[in-house]
Amino acid sequence: MEPKIFKIIAIVIMMMAFSTATYGQNIKKQNETDIPILISQNFVNEYPNSKDVKWRGYSEEFLGVDWYDYNLSMNSTKPFQYYVVDFTTEKYQLKAIYEKTGKKIAVEGKIIFKLPTEIPSPFENSNYSGWKITNDMIIIYQNDPSDVTKVYKFRVEKGLLKHDLLYSSEGVLLKDNTIK
Repeated sequence: MEPKIFKIIAIVIMMMAFSTATYGQNIKKQNETDIPILISQNFVNEYPNSKDVKWRGYSEEFLGVDWYDYNLSMNSTKPFQYYVVDFTTEKYQLKAIYEKTGKKIAVEGKIIFKLPTEIPSPFENSNYSGWKITNDMIIIYQNDPSDVTKVYKFRVEKGLLKHDLLYSSEGVLLKDNTIK
């Protein structure tokens, strides 16, 4: 009889551990009806033909110093200050970040091809010239894909060292974030 009790106790402990781990993931997918009306109106006005729309809410902990350097915090119990929407247009797969006031902060899109012509020379002449680019480049627009203000973000690795590099469209290194 005792081994059966131990099995039951072990199962209960495992269930509690899994439910606690799941509860701790506080990234919250939002229904469109839960998004503040001003944000959803601004989004629909800017991207009326968008598809595959998925919303998430975040607290203010992910606020970066610059509009192009936001770090989405996934473990927060604070009220949402920012809303992120992933969506697709005819030409792009994008992510837009809005403040709770409805103001758009930035738009990101993935690039799955080589570095833009402005970046290779400064990158190859930098401290990272022998490093490997390890993920798809993300292009970040201040407003939308037609905007000339763009930032290119990509990760480089060498051995155990990893950095996210952010370059302006003119090839200037704006930020070097060490990944721990």
